Amino acid sequence: MKKETTAGLTIQSKKNIPVDTVIRNNKDTFTESKYSTELSCVLHSIVKDKGLRIPDIIKESALSTQYTYEIFRGDKKNPSRDIVLSLCIGMHLTPEETNRLLLVTGYAQLYNKNLRDFIIYDGLQHNRKIDTINLTLQEHDLEPLSKIKGDSIK
Repeated sequence: MKKETTAGLTIQSKKNIPVDTVIRNNKDTFTESKYSTELSCVLHSIVKDKGLRIPDIIKESALSTQYTYEIFRGDKKNPSRDIVLSLCIGMHLTPEETNRLLLVTGYAQLYNKNLRDFIIYDGLQHNRKIDTINLTLQEHDLEPLSKIKGDSIK
């Protein structure tokens, strides 16, 4: 059976088709994967598609080596939204790519009417380094994306 699109599932829900019927008719459509496993797969896909190297991502995201590898292995179950955003900056993702990754992890997309999110969005849009984004956040009395002490996240 062909997998239903997200829009198709939405239409079925709006038509008031019983949820059990929609689930039964589309059982191959739904995913039951955990966010951390899915995040790991998505991250590896991005690395491959963009020809990135994890050590470069670690440097560009200002995250610890161990923590970043735990995320990429799928061992870290719930990286915070800020950690995901730091990874996005480290991978030089566009704001649109970042929002897709935020959705995969179950976090809210960047919202440009939120000053902190706008500064991060603007940094992604203009491919700014994480240190520059963090400095701008701090200049506006906002929490930076990550605080590093030694080789661990503080």
